Amino acid sequence: MPLLFVTIRIIKFLVVAGVLVLLVSTALIADTHPTAMVTSASPVQRGYKGTSAHGLSVAKFRYLKRTAGMTWFRDDALWSDVEPERGVFRWSRLDKLFRNARAAKVNVLLIIDYSTSWSGTPPRSNADYADFAGRVAVRYHDFGGSLAFEFWNEPYMSWTWGGQRPDPVKYAGMVRAAATAVRGRRYGIALVANVDPRNYADGSNYFDEFLEADPTIFRSLDAWSVHAYAANCSPLADLDGTCTKLKRDWRFDRIARVQSIAKAHGASRPIWVTEFGWSTCTDDPDECVTEREQAAYTALAIRRARNDWGVQRLFVHTGDRDGTGPDKESRYGMFRPDGTDKPIVAAIGRAS
Repeated sequence: MPLLFVTIRIIKFLVVAGVLVLLVSTALIADTHPTAMVTSASPVQRGYKGTSAHGLSVAKFRYLKRTAGMTWFRDDALWSDVEPERGVFRWSRLDKLFRNARAAKVNVLLIIDYSTSWSGTPPRSNADYADFAGRVAVRYHDFGGSLAFEFWNEPYMSWTWGGQRPDPVKYAGMVRAAATAVRGRRYGIALVANVDPRNYADGSNYFDEFLEADPTIFRSLDAWSVHAYAANCSPLADLDGTCTKLKRDWRFDRIARVQSIAKAHGASRPIWVTEFGWSTCTDDPDECVTEREQAAYTALAIRRARNDWGVQRLFVHTGDRDGTGPDKESRYGMFRPDGTDKPIVAAIGRAS
């Protein structure tokens, strides 16, 4: 009997030890792999629809969540607003954003963007940019929902680059520095770099040059961000042969181009479409669509992005009201100037 008793005790010990090893191994994997760190967040994270926030109220967050299924909202962490002088911080606008997001139980994609008068445009020091990203992470990482950072906005366009030719090598350095600063804090913030097949200044291969500058940078990121605008063309233009005015890298299916470029460099990551949309403007027949077309194209785009390319998140531009002017930039909104819904709101809610 004593021998049998000892044998049973040994077997129990080995079983318990094996379970502990499995649990510890799983925890270590989740803590070191970037994607695992993100997917362990709150259940709200499961949503994939989002829009630009731009100071939306708690009521508007809740309305879009209820009617359009939006659980992600994208807004700027404008460096020039938050740190107008080196070491002088003004957090009031972002504090309000996160209070509202917490109250509405939604997630935030924050753009760590642009420069300051003292940093230069683009910032002269990658370390300064990284310091700002790290400070934002410290302040908001535990606000109550899932948090993601998108480094810069449209770095392939001259208007964000101080009028200069956008520099993918410089951008790679900025992303590397900022991602290192944020990832090192182990907060589980999803990190995203905004890329495009083309440099808008001269048509050169922006994403290729970015990846050639830092071939392993993808290991510090959770996703590639794409802005998939397509003028007034359908998101199916490449399939139905319509809208021949746009070449491949300027259509909605540029999403597939970004995927293929990343794969060719061994740098595949999930895709987040952090801006896309159609404007109900009236001043340009090559850019404007009707409200019905805006709704239909947006729903088609959501379905195609999810079904054809496995896009993880989609952010419709924009959750704001339209302006009263006829121009393109003021008419991307999901709401009319009087605040009433355009058809796009219901269409997004139905799309899956």
